[in-house]
Amino acid sequence: IAPVPVDQPYLVNQGSTIFRVDEQKINSRYLVYWAAGDVYRRHIKDHHVGSTQIHLRQGDLFATPVWLPPLDEQLQIVSILGSFDAKIDLNRQTNRTLEAVARALFRAWFIDFDPMKAKNGGARSARGMPQELFDKLPDQLITTEFGVIPSGWKYVPIGDLVEVVGGSTPSTKVAEFWEDGEHPFCTPKDMSRMTSSVLLNTERCITQAGVDKISSGELPIDTVILSSRAPIGYLGLTKTHVSINQGIIAMISGKIPSE
Repeated sequence: IAPVPVDQPYLVNQGSTIFRVDEQKINSRYLVYWAAGDVYRRHIKDHHVGSTQIHLRQGDLFATPVWLPPLDEQLQIVSILGSFDAKIDLNRQTNRTLEAVARALFRAWFIDFDPMKAKNGGARSARGMPQELFDKLPDQLITTEFGVIPSGWKYVPIGDLVEVVGGSTPSTKVAEFWEDGEHPFCTPKDMSRMTSSVLLNTERCITQAGVDKISSGELPIDTVILSSRAPIGYLGLTKTHVSINQGIIAMISGKIPSE
């Protein structure tokens, strides 16, 4: 559930329902916050129908309970939660900026090899790079079939460095695999909603019985995951134990060879 603009035309498909809120009875932002809570989600979970195409009957949707404090209290709740949302958004913007800086530094240091080129030219340090790291870098570049790389480096197939596994989806017709699930279950849809390269949670969870039905089981933290089915190409790093469906390839870190 989410607020939509009221000062311009807005169209939805058959999979969405529009609530025209009476602001004299309930604040629209309060309703959005309420719908994010456990009571609303339990009601939705208990009343959805279908197996492959899960949906809600309109009558069940309209019967959803809402705790309704006086309007002035609703506004106070919205004000408090809104301030938290603003801080969260600011933190996300800061994280995106820091991530962009980190990506730029990584590219400059370890793809374009700017510090090595500078060292080859006689430089004794590189701006922003710890001196200890700079001192360990080679000062010569060599040409390979894949391009120019620092002396002593080499190209290695990623399969030599990680264990690659896939996933699957436990039958949605078996309640034992899904009902009251506590283990995160990741799909490409979850990855498309990531606001950073880190995966912290998923839309759906499965039970331990569901985890046991997946050959790759529950992946360790810091597993690299890649969506291989629509939407394709999303890349992420897990920061929680997670199981994956058949639309994701997981790369579990192995031992980096010394030679």
